[in-house]
Amino acid sequence: MQAVRAGVGWRINGAKALIPLTARCDRLLVTAETGEGVGGFIVDPKSHRLRIEPARGTLGLRALRMADIILDGVEVPDDDRLACSVRRVIDASRVALTAVLSGLARAVYDYSLPYVKERVVHGEPIGRKQAVAFKLADMHIAANAMRWMGLRAAAELDSNPEAPRTARLAQRYAAEQALKIADEGVQLFGGYGFVRDYPLEMWYRNARSLSVLDGLIGA
Repeated sequence: MQAVRAGVGWRINGAKALIPLTARCDRLLVTAETGEGVGGFIVDPKSHRLRIEPARGTLGLRALRMADIILDGVEVPDDDRLACSVRRVIDASRVALTAVLSGLARAVYDYSLPYVKERVVHGEPIGRKQAVAFKLADMHIAANAMRWMGLRAAAELDSNPEAPRTARLAQRYAAEQALKIADEGVQLFGGYGFVRDYPLEMWYRNARSLSVLDGLIGA
């Protein structure tokens, strides 16, 4: 996404994919390269030369009704450029994404723990088997680590203008571990984890989708 000077405003060209809740937005927050770094712009979705196209289906997060937007020379006045640090907006979004991933991982763990205590195979609950118990322990440790890394990044962002390192580390760790935990949850439920009668398959799809949402934002 590129923004170039045009009189007293800016002209933006480029495309953004998988924008959540686009159809319900009154305004869009667009980040674009200005030649002097990344700038943030408030764009009216009804702007001339802006096109919104439905996303071609997604693996997860289907309730967000994502869409793609194409900006072909959309003009934005200077007043609609963000005065705050775009870096801080990106850091805050990563902290928020860490919180979402942490909640998903905790949901998988909390849902799996009672199941392995009640699911009896060969005369005893599968939770008593070391292989299963160790998996649950690792899930518990990782879920707590995700939460604490997110809290540390949030605390640093509260006390500093930016927190690029801690926010990025928290988001990347959470993305990796949430997907691993979601996969372990599916495995613990076996065939039940694969069907939609249980939420495990949805959590797995959402973990995969959430893990790549930050992919188009510069490190």
